[in-house]
Amino acid sequence: MKARIFHFTFFVLVLFVSACGTLIPPPATVQPDSVTGTPSTPGDSTATSPAAGTRRDLRVWLPARFDPEADSAAAHILKARLDLFARLHPGIQLDIRVKAETDPSSLLEMLMLARAAAPDSLPDLIALPRADLEDAALKSLIHPIEGLTEALDEPGWYSYARQLAHVQNSAYGLPFAGDALLLAYDPDKYVNPPVSWDVILRRPGVLALLGDRPQILFLIGLYRSMNGGLLDTQNRPMLEEFALGPTLATVERARLNRSHFVATEEAAWQEFLDDRAAWTVTTATRALADPSERFQVAPLPGLNNDPFTLGTSWIWALAGSDPQGEPLAIELADWLVDDQFLSAWINQAGYLPTRSVDFTGRFPALAAVAESAQPFPSNDVLAALEPVLREAVIRIFNGEPVAGVTLDSIEALK
Repeated sequence: MKARIFHFTFFVLVLFVSACGTLIPPPATVQPDSVTGTPSTPGDSTATSPAAGTRRDLRVWLPARFDPEADSAAAHILKARLDLFARLHPGIQLDIRVKAETDPSSLLEMLMLARAAAPDSLPDLIALPRADLEDAALKSLIHPIEGLTEALDEPGWYSYARQLAHVQNSAYGLPFAGDALLLAYDPDKYVNPPVSWDVILRRPGVLALLGDRPQILFLIGLYRSMNGGLLDTQNRPMLEEFALGPTLATVERARLNRSHFVATEEAAWQEFLDDRAAWTVTTATRALADPSERFQVAPLPGLNNDPFTLGTSWIWALAGSDPQGEPLAIELADWLVDDQFLSAWINQAGYLPTRSVDFTGRFPALAAVAESAQPFPSNDVLAALEPVLREAVIRIFNGEPVAGVTLDSIEALK
């Protein structure tokens, strides 16, 4: 009886994994100029293409936000790039699967299911957010890329992106769609872009420190701008008084300056757009997605007044079960982080660049945001710090002294 139950469960898992995603039709013939103008040719395709007379599928998993069949300029640019790769590799059939990101499960959960139930269905190449990439690497669901590409050694990567490609000192992918915290401000209320918290706090703003993770990351960014450490000598999460004190003092200054906090980042953004605040801290992707012309953006100042922020990215990673497919998969990943392609795609897609490509959007400060970004903390560190910092902010806004809240927060992590 137990054997029959196991076989039935395994069969259901196989059906689930096979059903997830949408197969994109075979690529149409396109001209190189439709991709980026004059795209470079991929590496030596004869070294990775199947032998004459054979055909190999190259399976790629994408979240719905990067669907190349969507009706958008960014999607059209991506589809043309994929089509051109297929055209230059006549023995390859690109099998593009578009996956829902949260319903019924995340890309990481689908990867785990496929590994357990149907390893032959695993993607050769997958686009993962950095947090999922970290978990996937630690669970051996994806493979390091060392020895397969020299792309990360090339100049042009922003520091935050190059660091995000690594997990425990091993490179696991190629970043292509970044995001970072920044300052959105009303240019009618600031003669020049604000470059310090002394300038910013002359006018009241709005933050969402009581609910959403991005605003907790904002506090961590202020703390890190003072060179505050996040791990002790035993690699346990920690906070240091010399950096946490000034961070919480900035929160107190915001409270005293009639800045206020709301439950979510969405609520904070709406209050800012409704002209009830002169500034807010938000993400690059939110600012880029909003068509309003009543705001501008600037890099977040650190507590030493030098720009400092925290960033993340979506990353191309290898997840296939057949090692022989890895060279071709990494060749496609290289093809999708080419400067010319990224320059065309990033200007339409609404993401922070991971490389110093030509950025022609309406926010010229985004290049400076990318230059000032450092990686988000690891998942474990972030999970430990979130409740401590959230409680600290609530106490500060209830009027408790900064010194006491600082010491209690440090003690809470011991």
